[in-house]
Amino acid sequence: MGWHHGVQAPDGNTYSWYEQDRDNSCACACIAMMAKAMQNRTLDEQVIRSWCGRAEGAVNKSKEGVRDYDNIGTQLDIIGTVLSEYLRVTTLPLANDAGILRILRQARPAKPVLTGVYWYTQTPGQPPVWLGGHAVLAMNFANNRVTFLDPGYGVYMVDEGDLNAYEINYGNGLSTGVIGAVRGH
Repeated sequence: MGWHHGVQAPDGNTYSWYEQDRDNSCACACIAMMAKAMQNRTLDEQVIRSWCGRAEGAVNKSKEGVRDYDNIGTQLDIIGTVLSEYLRVTTLPLANDAGILRILRQARPAKPVLTGVYWYTQTPGQPPVWLGGHAVLAMNFANNRVTFLDPGYGVYMVDEGDLNAYEINYGNGLSTGVIGAVRGH
């Protein structure tokens, strides 16, 4: 799909965002956007997919040995490895709601936060059943709102109090929540 440049956001900034090439390559597209924001490097997703495939090793590969992004995406733990090894970005991985909100409040155009969003169902009294996930890039926090670059949608803003209601319909109306983040610093 590729790059979209000069997109004006409601937060007053203009962003470039990368539209993901494959159904499950959202994390790779986010890494490309992070490289653009932090290092002004314009990379395509194919390069990032190859980096992720090398970092993952033998998992998620077809019988031909090619990383398959049609069925499963890159996990958050691999993202930190790719950012560190290939972009020389030191990362701070987070995995709890309080820490994530604190870091999302620090998102700025030159210091974005790669964020995992998930959707689930839950029966009262039972633990949630995880049904899927998506990677997005938090670019700015202003006026109690987070500006995200979503590789499947574009620029999307969420009120700080509504982070667990990421409304883009990837989960077909299911509940959503923020599960993790990787911040470069």
